[in-house]
Amino acid sequence: MQRGTRRNCKLQKHRTLGFTFDNRNFHNVSLGQGQEVVAEQALDLAAKEGHWVILQHLYAFTDE
Repeated sequence: MQRGTRRNCKLQKHRTLGFTFDNRNFHNVSLGQGQEVVAEQALDLAAKEGHWVILQHLYAFTDE
């Protein structure tokens, strides 16, 4: 995919599998300005309970 394209549009299959925001098992985190903690929490929960996580703007994330 090219930078700037809407990646979520290409991931519609999650709905047919029961992964939705309403079911609280599909998480979307836009990285930057302190969102690392939110992303880590979403990834931990997803690993434990089998959720999906979409991480956006990975290029904005730096490990300091």
